[in-house]
Amino acid sequence: STLVLAELLICPFLLIVVFLGAVAIGRRVAMPIEIARRRQLEFTADASHELRTPLNSILGFSKLILDGLAHSRDEEKEFLRDVFSSAQHLLGLVNDILDLEHIERGKVPLRIEPVSLRTVLDSCVALMAVQAVEKNLELRNQTEGQELPRVDVDEVRLRQIILNVLSNAVKFTHEGWIAVRAVPNQPEGFVRLEIEDTGVGIPQEKKEAVFEKYVQAAPVHFRQQGGSGLGLAISRRLITLMGGAIGVQDGHTGRGTLLWITVPLSDFGPGGEPLPPKSAVLASSGKLS
Repeated sequence: STLVLAELLICPFLLIVVFLGAVAIGRRVAMPIEIARRRQLEFTADASHELRTPLNSILGFSKLILDGLAHSRDEEKEFLRDVFSSAQHLLGLVNDILDLEHIERGKVPLRIEPVSLRTVLDSCVALMAVQAVEKNLELRNQTEGQELPRVDVDEVRLRQIILNVLSNAVKFTHEGWIAVRAVPNQPEGFVRLEIEDTGVGIPQEKKEAVFEKYVQAAPVHFRQQGGSGLGLAISRRLITLMGGAIGVQDGHTGRGTLLWITVPLSDFGPGGEPLPPKSAVLASSGKLS
């Protein structure tokens, strides 16, 4: 049938993506062989499960529509919304795996230029507001009315990092609020973004581990919420390439999390005008270990 054919076509591609992600682990020279092998196996199992879940939803809801089992036009639209949502989730998982593979190979192009932090931050908060409302969470943009500086970053990548952190905050917060703050010149020459939530929290001993590839702070929550487990690892590598940093200031199981990002402030020319855009492309010699 059409659905069987679709699965036959898509599954090999997903297996290739999983393989690339697993192989990337072994490229970290500093990692003992036995640890790398164990993480490869754990990642392959987790990624296979996470990739098949949205794929099965796409196939299942598509079959219901094709078989005419929707009782009304409204129900058919609901099925299509589920298909679309699952497809978006699947695309996000695949993008995470491929993004990390590109970073490991040193093939990440970055366009560093003066960017309006206000524009980037407001767009990210607006995008996540819908998800927060759906979970009855309060998303507090505490930068409203605050004059935010321009920053020297790749705008697309900075937006990716902020959205990833906000998405995690919403995903792992079941009640309460998420707050977004900005503190200029903390440290000197940077603006410090803070995203705090009242969610499940991160154990103190895993404050650094959550930025490692294929490491989960709470495997139980990972299974319940879904995801590739690569978002924070990718975020740290990207912000480091742009001259910034990311970390967890407060992490306590069950008591929420405060995650911070430092972003380089923009340089300006003698007349106050932004300097011309700069381009940076990672060479293979510039790979992160």
